[in-house]
Amino acid sequence: GLALDSKSQAEVQVAAAWAETNRKYFFYQTADSDCGDSSVTTDVMSVVKAAAYSYTFGFYYPGIGLSDGWLAAGTLGKDLPTTPGSATVAFKTIAGVTRRTVSDSFIAAIVTTPDSVGKNGNLYLDFNGVPATFPGMMAVGEWADVVRGLDDFRSDVKARFLAIQLANGKVPFTDNGTDLFRAAVIASIKARIATGLFAASPAFTVVATPVAQTSALDRSARNFNGISYSAPLAGAIL
Repeated sequence: GLALDSKSQAEVQVAAAWAETNRKYFFYQTADSDCGDSSVTTDVMSVVKAAAYSYTFGFYYPGIGLSDGWLAAGTLGKDLPTTPGSATVAFKTIAGVTRRTVSDSFIAAIVTTPDSVGKNGNLYLDFNGVPATFPGMMAVGEWADVVRGLDDFRSDVKARFLAIQLANGKVPFTDNGTDLFRAAVIASIKARIATGLFAASPAFTVVATPVAQTSALDRSARNFNGISYSAPLAGAIL
């Protein structure tokens, strides 16, 4: 993960572009009041939303450079130790961070809900006297736990595929051979049902294209890309 010790819009935008290219989880915070104005489209939250960055997570927090105001870094530090996909970035109290009041109009401009189009940003709000993060959304509009969980899933599948190659003298280009990779995807999905990324119901599916239906060119090149899957996300209730 990546966080900055400075919060200028220019620096955040450069870091966000780098994080997207390198697939790194980037958390930032800004005190730019334009983020709380729904008519403004040039503030940092609007810009990273328009860029559809999947790896950038932004807070509006009206306190920069204060010893009790390191919200982005603190949230990143709280989230990264969790198992990917097992926890949202909503309703998390961050030790050492003081909540600072924001107006209802700011909340409406920043937070995207089913009833309002915000800037896909996040805030540190009061919930019945308890300070907590909300709602846990990346700039692209996807939930942070989903982005991190699916990244972990893809990485695990690649590792399992490599393990198959390393463990075998040759993986034959036959239905029995491709079924080894299908089994690896099944095992990875089952592991992530256990951690809460995927739901157990409805049932997931993993399909390997029969070798007879692959192209002669792919078989000659020893290239099999015929594994497909469908697995429902467990989601979360906010």
